[in-house]
Amino acid sequence: MNEKRVAITALGLVCPLGMDVETSWANFNDLTCAIGHFPQSGVPPYFEYQGRAGECNPPDDVPRQLTSQIRFLNRSSLLGLAAAREAFIHSGISDQDIPREHRAVYIGSGDFTSVGYEFMYPAMKLASDSQWSRVDQEKLNRGAIDLVNPFFLLESLNNNLFSFLTAYLGFTGPSTSLSSQSPCGSNALELAYRSIKQGRAVSALAVGCGSWLGDIPVYEMHGIGLLSGCQQGAGSYRPLSRGRDGFIPGEGGAAVLLEDHDSAIRRGATILGWISGVGNTLSTAPEHGLGVSPEAYQAAV
Repeated sequence: MNEKRVAITALGLVCPLGMDVETSWANFNDLTCAIGHFPQSGVPPYFEYQGRAGECNPPDDVPRQLTSQIRFLNRSSLLGLAAAREAFIHSGISDQDIPREHRAVYIGSGDFTSVGYEFMYPAMKLASDSQWSRVDQEKLNRGAIDLVNPFFLLESLNNNLFSFLTAYLGFTGPSTSLSSQSPCGSNALELAYRSIKQGRAVSALAVGCGSWLGDIPVYEMHGIGLLSGCQQGAGSYRPLSRGRDGFIPGEGGAAVLLEDHDSAIRRGATILGWISGVGNTLSTAPEHGLGVSPEAYQAAV
């Protein structure tokens, strides 16, 4: 790998603390707690506390030829799009500065908004008996046609943001979309960094987004021991404490725009920092569950 320096020239952020970088940073410095309490009847406390971002609508400047695609963007994709758009606007990059074929984008997503199959409920209700123990296949087929959104599959695809964002922002360089159980934004950041270091791109946008607020993912994450029991309500959110008992589910999107240092200097960009190196490893040893083992930490560092 060559000696190219990789600069950070713009950021974007949408999260429970705020719908942009400035608001989120101000609330962070004010020690604002973004964990909300959403009471439900007959459920454990860990179902009632979440970090929800605000309303996130599609931008107004979507070209006409892309309007048919934007309706398929799920909640995570809209959060990632908002973060990516903020970073791109703040970067000030134009086609004259960096041609589109030299601009890359890497997206890591972890969306679970459709895993509960709520969209199938009307058809299942129509076809099931009062005890939900028997299903009339003919009624189910009719209900699926009459009552279910036919585009449910398209809305559940994790690469929808990738195909839309590359066209919307004009990134036609080396790019890819990643998805996993956990939003793999760090993997996207590493790929963006390497694309510049290896001379395959002049700028690269790394985007991470995800939403873990549905009942099914919350139930599953609690089942494998990842969630806090929320016995202290919102005060259970203690991400840097050794005594924490797990995390609280949330949602958000973040974007980091990287650029070859010489290009950033040449166009007068504001340099927010540099990335000097990357390390990324995963440990799945049974004794550590989905956590990272000491050996994995050492390998990454």
